[in-house]
Amino acid sequence: MNKVNKKNINYYSVFRLLIIILIAFFAIFGVDYGALIDHLTARLLAAMVLSQVVVLLSLTLLSFRLSLFIDKKNPPVIASFKAIVLAMGFNLIIPGRMSEFVKPLFLKSKVGISMEGGLSSVFLERVTDMFIISLLSSVVLSGSFVDFDGRIMICAASVCFLLLHFLPKGMPWVEKGVAFIPFKRLSSLILNILEHLSQAIIDKRLYGGFACGCLAWCFTVSSFFVFFFVAENGQFSIDKCLILFVISTIAYAVPALPGGVGTYEASIVFVLQHYGYSMEHSLVLAAALHLSQMLMVGLLAGVVVVREDLTLGDFFGRAKAVPSRG
Repeated sequence: MNKVNKKNINYYSVFRLLIIILIAFFAIFGVDYGALIDHLTARLLAAMVLSQVVVLLSLTLLSFRLSLFIDKKNPPVIASFKAIVLAMGFNLIIPGRMSEFVKPLFLKSKVGISMEGGLSSVFLERVTDMFIISLLSSVVLSGSFVDFDGRIMICAASVCFLLLHFLPKGMPWVEKGVAFIPFKRLSSLILNILEHLSQAIIDKRLYGGFACGCLAWCFTVSSFFVFFFVAENGQFSIDKCLILFVISTIAYAVPALPGGVGTYEASIVFVLQHYGYSMEHSLVLAAALHLSQMLMVGLLAGVVVVREDLTLGDFFGRAKAVPSRG
C-alpha cells in the first residue's frame, strides 16, 4: 500500500515539475516582453478593481448555500463565509482540493458543527457545482469551436442528484451495506455522513442550496463579463465570456499547481487566441483575470486568519476541543 502511495506521489511530483518547466520555458522563449508591457493599461487595472464587487457577491451567495446545507433553521452564515474564504485562500497555496477540509475543521472549531455535518455539506456543494457546471458546459460549448460532449457529465451529476433524492427512503438498505465495512470508525463516519445527507434532503436544504449555488455561479460569470467589458472597452460579447468561463473553470479543476496557476492562464490564452488576440495581449488578460479572481479571496482569507488568530497547530486543537452541535 505504501509503495503504491509513494509511486502516486512521485508521478504527481513529476507532473507538477513538468508544468513548472513548461511555464518557465514559455516565459523565457515565448513572450515578447515589450509587447506585453504595452498591454498593461489603466483600463486593465480598473477592470480588476471593478470586478471585485461581483466576486464579493458571489462569495456571499456561496456562504448562504453552505450555511443552508448545514442548518436551515439557524444557518451559520458568517462562519460559513469565513470557512469559504479560508478554504479558497488555502487553495492558493495547496494544489488539488485538499483545502476543502478547511471548511469542516473551521466550522467545528468556531460554531461546533460536527465533522460529519461539515463533510456532508461540502459534499453537497461539490455535487451541486458539478451539476451546474456540467449543464452550463453542455449548453455553452455545444456548437462552439470546442468539440465537447457534456452528456456524460450531465448523466453523472443527474445520477448523483437522483441517488441523493431517494437516499432517505433507501437508508435502511444503506445501513445494512455499511455494516459490512470491517473498520468500525470508518463505517461509523460514513453512516453519520449519509445520515446528515439524508436529513438535508428531508429538510429540503438541498434545493435551497442549489438555488443559491446557481445565483452564485451567475455572479461569477458576471465577474468575467465586467472584467472583459471594462478591459476591452465594451468590445467583448457575453457569448465569449461564457465560453471563457466554462473552459477556464474546467482547466482550474486540473490538480497541477496551487490556485490553478498555469492551466488557468493557458486555457484563457487558448480561447483568446482563437478569437484573434495576440499571444502577449491574451497572456496579460489571462494573468490579470486570474489575479482579479484571487485578489478578494486572498485579502479576506488573510483578514480571517489575523482576526481569528489562527495557526495550523491550534486549528486542529480547537476542532477537537469544541463539542459538536450536530
